[in-house]
Amino acid sequence: MCHIAPFDDEVYALANDSDYGLTAAVWTTDVGRAHRAGAALDVALVWVNTWSLWDLRSPSAG
Repeated sequence: MCHIAPFDDEVYALANDSDYGLTAAVWTTDVGRAHRAGAALDVALVWVNTWSLWDLRSPSAG
């Protein structure tokens, strides 16, 4: 499921209330907000202004 919408800090609690927190994507022009989102989300990988893009040489637990 993909959902794009403006958000406030309540969204972190909603996003973290899942058994499947594997990845997340944050779209923003505010680099500070991107860093706060990455720290607040309980997921393995956070993309900023992109989705499903990674370097296959990166370490992975999967």
